[in-house]
Amino acid sequence: MNTTEILAVLGRFHPLLVHLPIGIVLGLTVVEILGAIRRQQPAPRLWVSLGTLSILLATTSGWFLHQEPSYGEDWVLEWHERLGIAIAAGSILCFWFHVRNQVQRYRRTLYLLALAILPAGHFGGIMTHGEDFLWEPLESALPEVSFEESPTATASYTDHIRPLIEARCGSCHGARKQKGELRLDTPEWILQGGESGPILEISDPLKSEVIVRLHLPLDDEDHMPPEKKRQLTETQTKLFELWAHSGFPFEDNFEIGQDFTLPEAPEKDFTSSEPEQSPALPEDAIQTLREHLVHVQKLSKSSEGLWVDFAAPAETVNDNLAIKLLSPVLPSVVELSLARTSISDKIVPLLAQMPELQKLDLRGTGITDKGLKELSGSEKLTSINLVGSEITDAILPTLRSFPSLNQVWLWDTQCTPEGILQIRTSLPRLKVDFGESKSPSIPTSPFEPMNSFCPITGEPIDPQYSIVFEEKVIGFCCPNCPKQFWENPEGCLEVLENQ
Repeated sequence: MNTTEILAVLGRFHPLLVHLPIGIVLGLTVVEILGAIRRQQPAPRLWVSLGTLSILLATTSGWFLHQEPSYGEDWVLEWHERLGIAIAAGSILCFWFHVRNQVQRYRRTLYLLALAILPAGHFGGIMTHGEDFLWEPLESALPEVSFEESPTATASYTDHIRPLIEARCGSCHGARKQKGELRLDTPEWILQGGESGPILEISDPLKSEVIVRLHLPLDDEDHMPPEKKRQLTETQTKLFELWAHSGFPFEDNFEIGQDFTLPEAPEKDFTSSEPEQSPALPEDAIQTLREHLVHVQKLSKSSEGLWVDFAAPAETVNDNLAIKLLSPVLPSVVELSLARTSISDKIVPLLAQMPELQKLDLRGTGITDKGLKELSGSEKLTSINLVGSEITDAILPTLRSFPSLNQVWLWDTQCTPEGILQIRTSLPRLKVDFGESKSPSIPTSPFEPMNSFCPITGEPIDPQYSIVFEEKVIGFCCPNCPKQFWENPEGCLEVLENQ
């Protein structure tokens, strides 16, 4: 047994240890409030000592528990941990004031500790039981809706299976926490399975682990959801069986028969056939980007998604300029390159507001582990290039938080071979490039213009004033000429053809 294993065991004492200091602190608070009203002496030092010691033990065990791979990074865990550390520091201060017989300071510090324990305990409850646990008993049962006179009624993973998984399994097997290394918030994670192997058997669906565990006796330790958690209804379990019988389809609908009463997906009208409307592209904002030599292009004629590339003006782009230019197009950005710009962690909260972002290039920037953490949980991000950045081995929890991420480039960073091995071991689904392929690399010259003379003035071009138009790299002599190009691109192209 090594030190790491011993610390892991100590960490798992956190749920046992954490309740004792809560009781002591709240009890002492009541005693001291009454003592202050009655002008009595403070509580015996023994109780203050026990309270401080129990808080320190609970905080230390919580810190060890956080190091386990099953815990990712998000704001709930972060604030629970911050409050825990603050409470530990406050308890030491409280004990010191008691020893020094500074009664007023001791009592005021104790009252603050009691107030801080309330949100800290609530955040801990969210991580353990889920966000809706506190008010769940007040919620009405999910309404039932039936399909009348429909012999080919169907359901889907997106509208019916996924909401059930989120409601009944999400607290233990979601992006925030993965018991048994099992994560169930995306199809990719579901197919990957957990530490016991796959949970879906496509060849024999009804013998899949996920179905078998639903039907185990409630007191069986392998029954899911666990005995003390809210269980699936008979109708919801039957829906899982119908999904299994159809081969666990994630994209296609599956038949449920005309006699089956289907649980309605919460807060979603599955009978609606109107497609979601994509936000209209802000033409003025796109024009402003182009005036600053930023390449902006629609990914396809049928899509409003944008590819935005800051390669041409990279040397002059900082956080403030990038934030100003990108803010109006946040809903439309699908692919974004900020490679070799002077951006820092300051811009990451803005990137987190891009709901459609799939590919992100941050090569050669000042992005750090702390900054990238702000992007945690970005649902559609599939690839991220961090070559030449300030990233270190501490990036693992952030990478784990991206449900759709399948590729990352990490060479020429502060990551070590040992850290890369840990990332590859913890995230086998993720393709990690640590320089084996040296691609994509950081080119010494991002563009090779097709022309030698400016189409506006006829002067020799300066490659730093280049733009991409219809997959052609066009060079200009000064920063003003690209602005004129966008006013009449067809005329400029004719000039280029005649050069």
